[in-house]
Amino acid sequence: MLGSFKKRHPKLDIVLVATDTPNEAQQLAKRVKSYGMGKVEQWVFSEDMPERLRFEIDRRWYGEIPRTHFYDRAHQREIKTGLINQQFIEDWIARNVTPDSTQR
Repeated sequence: MLGSFKKRHPKLDIVLVATDTPNEAQQLAKRVKSYGMGKVEQWVFSEDMPERLRFEIDRRWYGEIPRTHFYDRAHQREIKTGLINQQFIEDWIARNVTPDSTQR
């Protein structure tokens, strides 16, 4: 879903953060590339204690995944825990992004 969405909105910044270990980084990169998102910024946790990183990202996050953070132009964050569907993303874009800022 994100791959096709990124194609329709190529200027929209998407950053993927994996809670997996650095040992799995190559496998994660292959998976993301297979989704058509090989050029999207990707991060992998590198701490032995991921709790510290989760706390730095969001003090109310206890490790439940998937967890998606949406940031608007004012850097205000909307957090969704669990799977999100395409309709939610489209609605968020409609509320928060000007059309010309995500198109070619």
